[in-house]
Amino acid sequence: MTKFVKPLCLLLALCALFLSACTPFGGAATPTPGADAGASPSPGSSGHTSQAAKDAAEALHAVDLDLFTLYTCSSGVSYQLWMVDPSSFGITEAPMTLGMTGVEADNLWVSDCQEFIGRLDGIDYDLLNEADKLSYDIMRRFLEDCVSQGDYYYFDEPLVPYTGVHSNLPMTMTYLPLEDSEDIDIYLALLEDFGNYFDAIIEFEREKSQRGLFMTDSAADMVIESCRDFLDSGANCFLIGTFDSAIDELDFLSDDEAALYKQRNLDAVFDIVFPAYERLEACIASLKGSSTTDEGLHAYEGGADYFANELRIVSCGNLSVSEAYALLDDCYTKLMSDMQRAMSANPSSVDEYATTNFTLGSVDDNIRYLRELIEGTYPELPAHEVDYVLIPDELADFVSPAAYLIPPIDDAYHNTIILNPSSIAESNSLLLTLAHEGYPGHLYQYVYQRNLDHVGLFAGVAPLTAYSEGWSQAAEEFVYTNSSFDRWVGSVAFTNSMITSVILPAIASIGVNAYGWDETAVFNTLAQLGMPYGDYANYVFELAVDHPMYILEYALGYAQYRELYDACRSAAGSGFDRIAFCEEYLSYGPAYFDMLAERMLG
Repeated sequence: MTKFVKPLCLLLALCALFLSACTPFGGAATPTPGADAGASPSPGSSGHTSQAAKDAAEALHAVDLDLFTLYTCSSGVSYQLWMVDPSSFGITEAPMTLGMTGVEADNLWVSDCQEFIGRLDGIDYDLLNEADKLSYDIMRRFLEDCVSQGDYYYFDEPLVPYTGVHSNLPMTMTYLPLEDSEDIDIYLALLEDFGNYFDAIIEFEREKSQRGLFMTDSAADMVIESCRDFLDSGANCFLIGTFDSAIDELDFLSDDEAALYKQRNLDAVFDIVFPAYERLEACIASLKGSSTTDEGLHAYEGGADYFANELRIVSCGNLSVSEAYALLDDCYTKLMSDMQRAMSANPSSVDEYATTNFTLGSVDDNIRYLRELIEGTYPELPAHEVDYVLIPDELADFVSPAAYLIPPIDDAYHNTIILNPSSIAESNSLLLTLAHEGYPGHLYQYVYQRNLDHVGLFAGVAPLTAYSEGWSQAAEEFVYTNSSFDRWVGSVAFTNSMITSVILPAIASIGVNAYGWDETAVFNTLAQLGMPYGDYANYVFELAVDHPMYILEYALGYAQYRELYDACRSAAGSGFDRIAFCEEYLSYGPAYFDMLAERMLG
């Protein structure tokens, strides 16, 4: 079912921005994987029924719960967004801060990870069933990755363009649930912790500057501008209006109680949040100019090694630099072949693409069409509902046309898509946006996998962005080439977008940060690949320098998904069953691509 609701009246879930990296700083039956899909995980498929096997499983599940608890309780934000009922996981105390930061906190986190690895070492892997083996593998990979990052602490950057703390944290606050007094108390405590959290970031940036690792001047200008824009909102700051609206919806509060909460929130914004942003703005302005290079990570001592390690982690496939570059180069070739095939089949496809509006009316019309489109081509979903949340006008400039909020681990029935009416009105690709965020993209994936009872708790919240973006970009491709619009026009639209916005910037990021390309080398490479434009080369180069990992998650996610899909289709030949492939792929739950390939291809 679908319905419109007012903002912030539901339990919303969003992958907390602090959990985008390994360190804390930063009603129908469950679908059954198809029998023809191959060796999908089964909770009881190990063949071991001894007491030793039961003990191994219990030990693994205890590690899973403890890691899940530590991860989701690393801040009040993650606590609020990952769980509806923390007590069902044995969690009785809510964290009331934005999390720990600093060298000591990082060292403690690494120590915790090493302790978990030690506990995994004590489990007889061979006694586990197939589902638990995958859960074991995912946790071990994550923990070992976190330990490996400890050597590169000062290369981290919490203030990256587009997704930095300064940009995302206030927005994330508006997604926190405000349904009872505890929710309100947690929200206000987190808002009142902005000062401490930002002061820790300020100290971190000063230390980076002292070590010659401070951001470029262009990146500093973006941070300063973002802080100034937020501060200039003043009394119109969305943290005030959204909170007041949410409080007005709570009928259990008396007028006096509501007024006190609103005043406390107002005081927090003006006395704590705004001053924190002023201090951050002043700090970055004072440190601007202390960057020792604007040529990417390769120019720093140890920078190329850091980049290689981060690329391996964010790829969700354990890829080396050379493997990632070769994969992207191959993906580019395949996409170019797809585009040429489309242009040959419909010679006017390029002209039609430039004038095609990929939308079918209202949001409801598009969602209804997408659900009908995937019937018979994707596995059926269990019962669920979708709520549309309209963002307030004051957030219109900060939010894309639509976004899916990742559901809590314990509630996949209620799903939320945030809509930005002003952006929707200007969008010529609403159908594709909703395909990516809704059906058969993010919403579809999470609803399906949250209903699998053999997926580990931690696997359900693990930071596997490349995995989820790979699926959703492939979902876009399916809709582009199978909707009521001309499939060849859709193919040109998708391949053009993927090549210019994702694949080529990712190739350039590897070139700049791993191989030391300068801007001229970037321009020459892009020109050879069909994009001989100076402004484009400048944009791609600056993105590679200022936010080296950002686009890699999208590019490597899609490239690895496509590689696995193509390999499975090739192995099956004429007997390939697309629905069976999707059933098997999804049945493992969120996982690393190399682990999926090992299980699906043998």
